[in-house]
Amino acid sequence: MVASARHPPTDFAAEAAQLLLRLGLAIILIVVPAGAIYSRRLLFTLVPVGVALIVCGALLAPGRRSLLPPRHVVFSPVVLALLFLLAWVGASLAWTPFKALALERYGKTAATVLLAATAVFVLPARTRTSNLNLMPVGVGIAALATIVAALAMPAILLDAPDPEGTAIERAALGLVVLVWPALGALAVRERWASAGALAVATAASATVVWVPAALIAMVVAAFVFSVCTPNPRRMAGVLIFFFCALILLAPGLALLVQMGLSAGWQPPHGIAVWLQPYLLWADLIREEGPRLFVGHGFDMTIRALASGYLPAQMPRSILFEIWFDLGIVGALGLTMLVALGLRAAGRLPSPVAPFMLAGISCIVVVALSGLASMQLWWITLICVATISFSCVVNGQYRSARPAARVVTDGPARPRL
Repeated sequence: MVASARHPPTDFAAEAAQLLLRLGLAIILIVVPAGAIYSRRLLFTLVPVGVALIVCGALLAPGRRSLLPPRHVVFSPVVLALLFLLAWVGASLAWTPFKALALERYGKTAATVLLAATAVFVLPARTRTSNLNLMPVGVGIAALATIVAALAMPAILLDAPDPEGTAIERAALGLVVLVWPALGALAVRERWASAGALAVATAASATVVWVPAALIAMVVAAFVFSVCTPNPRRMAGVLIFFFCALILLAPGLALLVQMGLSAGWQPPHGIAVWLQPYLLWADLIREEGPRLFVGHGFDMTIRALASGYLPAQMPRSILFEIWFDLGIVGALGLTMLVALGLRAAGRLPSPVAPFMLAGISCIVVVALSGLASMQLWWITLICVATISFSCVVNGQYRSARPAARVVTDGPARPRL
């Protein structure tokens, strides 16, 4: 009788865990970037669904005893800086004038950040290649869909006034941010030609939609990538000094520009127009100087602009919003978060470190431009980028195969 072939037993729990993980990542990395072109609410709806599938996959994964992250991860400097900033934002609700609206927005923001942190903590320690492929596929599909939508959409819809940008402008900004983890995923597998094509498609989508802030952010991020590739740790220190000095010294710079104009300095017309909002901020600082310590409370900038308390020409930038809402304590918290994030990114191994430094720089530049600062959709987009970068970091080869040992003697004969 012919013996039947023996097949290893199927681990249905492991297969179900992998399926749920892939579905969750596919929703976050493919459906969200492409769907954001046509629906604003899709970002807020699908990201929690994707995170829930990732957590369910982690629960089903065999050999996983707990979903809690290690203690060194929970008490890492970046996580502590994030928790400090969230705690100060929550404390500022005590003196914000619009308490009900601010409390609702704070709850949504904190829930989004905690969801993203949960997804990062429960991701497997080793990202499979099939899951890494989801990032460039999602960004590529979204870039092509953005170009098609921009060419087919009527011009009146593209030019519709919206303080937070139209849906297609948000999609272009999202692509400029999400392209960097996607490029990192391709670089891990040394697919440089595909990475170049993806970068060109992303730049083309931002050009067709015509979002100058997105193009500037991408150019700055590309420059950061080029100078950080030889020595990421050293250039991370330069970026920390530049960005942190800009955040902490922003009110002083506004006052200094106002003093220079009063002394007779005459900048070119284009620069003078760009500086005009910061001159209004300098006037506000002179009127409400003590407010620089604690701020006006979370969500105050948006409500003050909507109610007419602040003129519409005030700066739309994270520099103004963090100081006006949260004061010097909030500015210090944001500075620590940016500095520690850049330091951690600079210490990553190559080739991921330059891409992560470029991605963080891109996020900061977009926030400085005024198109996105502390809006919920922007924070959700940053959370999606964080999940993507976590997959890329976990997708690196951390060890080399051991060298084969050469055996000179023949196999030992069994003793009878």
